Amino acid sequence: MTPLLADFRDAAGCYARVADALAARSPGFRLMAVATTGTDGPEVRTVVVRGFDPAARTVTFHADLRSPKIPQLAADPRVGVVLYDSASRVQLRIRARAEVHHGDEVARAAWDATRPSARGDYASAAPPSAPLSPDAPNVPEPLDPGAFTNFAVVVCQVVDLDVLELRDDGHCRGRFRWTGDEIRLERLQA
Repeated sequence: MTPLLADFRDAAGCYARVADALAARSPGFRLMAVATTGTDGPEVRTVVVRGFDPAARTVTFHADLRSPKIPQLAADPRVGVVLYDSASRVQLRIRARAEVHHGDEVARAAWDATRPSARGDYASAAPPSAPLSPDAPNVPEPLDPGAFTNFAVVVCQVVDLDVLELRDDGHCRGRFRWTGDEIRLERLQA
């Protein structure tokens, strides 16, 4: 496998390799940990990567509008994101600004592309993190027409992207930063 950070003088080429790896959504890059700022400090959860646009530098996930992360993002849209692919031994750390889409064209297009079975995740009467009785049903009705009202798309605009490659011949780390459309790659101590 060609290292993602093959030549620090070729920031665009290195970013293209990173973008290809992320867009391929290998098992390691399918799930990501997202950190927000809660009232009691940082909160981290795992979400499914729903989209990555390398040109726009956005990574997207879905959320229930009633979940605690939505008001956290309204109060402070800064997020930290971590993905790790154990097969390639690559960690991606992203600092981004999140924008929540609800009831708009972005949300509608994502909802229409969501499998009906996955839509049930947004149909529960109780919001995410609400206490439930031990005998509460686990699976809500997936075709509940009201489920869309609870559906949100979170689009994270990448501020910078840190890549760590764990290599047998010495780990390699770099950070991509953008000024407008200009990309810069700086080498960092792993």
